[in-house]
Amino acid sequence: MKRFIIKTLICTLPVLLPLVIFTCLIRPYMTGDLGNLGYITFNSEYSNEDNRIMHDVINTNYQNAHSCFADDCILTIGDSFSQTHEPGISYIGYLSLLTNRKVINLESGWLNHNPFVRFLYLSELYQLPKTVVIESVGRAFCTRISSVNISQTPQSMIENGLIDTTTLSKQNPKRSILENTQNWVKRKIGLKGYENPVLHATLSQKFFSCKNRESDLFFIEDDITRINTSDSLMQLVVTKLDSIFEYAASKNIDLYILVAADKYDVYQEYIIDNPYPKNDMLEKLSALYPHPNIINSKDTLSKMVEQCVLDVYWCDDTHWGCVGAEAVAHQVLEVITSNKLKY
Repeated sequence: MKRFIIKTLICTLPVLLPLVIFTCLIRPYMTGDLGNLGYITFNSEYSNEDNRIMHDVINTNYQNAHSCFADDCILTIGDSFSQTHEPGISYIGYLSLLTNRKVINLESGWLNHNPFVRFLYLSELYQLPKTVVIESVGRAFCTRISSVNISQTPQSMIENGLIDTTTLSKQNPKRSILENTQNWVKRKIGLKGYENPVLHATLSQKFFSCKNRESDLFFIEDDITRINTSDSLMQLVVTKLDSIFEYAASKNIDLYILVAADKYDVYQEYIIDNPYPKNDMLEKLSALYPHPNIINSKDTLSKMVEQCVLDVYWCDDTHWGCVGAEAVAHQVLEVITSNKLKY
């Protein structure tokens, strides 16, 4: 019996030990989307759950959005940077508070993850509010806007697979603790096919309030791998931007496009011996298309980082923090209230 127990322990130890270590020492400290995606631990006292501002914000889907529209409301369409159910991420709550106007936010999981396509689809179905803000993260901006085709009807968008009205928000199934443990082990030993999509760099100064991570920059690999600034693509982007602004004007819509700067883009100048390529997409976009209704959030966020403001982006997350979200809301408000040029 004793021999059987010893043998059983020897056989099960390679499974049980990693499971216990992951469950007790790793999983409780995997905070933020980067911690969960990259199996990275952060200080337990560091939290991005505070200071969420909702004010007069209505999250809705495409089926109910039109019933929420009011004369003086603002319609926002975007990706995860626009989702008010994500604590400390959205600028929208601050925008509603600053403008004292109702904000109708179209949730990102509906129809299509491309906010420009959702805008075109909705504007053909309903009379949209006068003020519309479309937000897109920088790494996906050029790809998203270049795929815009304003001549497509709602039906053709459905037929071509651009719009999916048959499903609600698509969510990835949750992995079990055993699956998570296996993935963590495979990434720790560097198994091929399990390379970590979260990259790390050391910064020259302290930019985060997370204990023992004050100078650690974690960012998603897409921040550098999805950037394409070829001359042909950038010229196509300019053409598509012209077309979507002209389309919005034909619908009597004041359209504003907010580009959410990638985390790597904002902090790249402070990386010690930076081994990664330079991200200059927003600089090229501003030079090629200096449109007053395009809001480059990097302009605001980089100045804050230059002044060593902490947690402009969360240490454990790919998104901006509360101070960053509030600053971007001020930037959006300034453009909306001061810009008189209409296209």
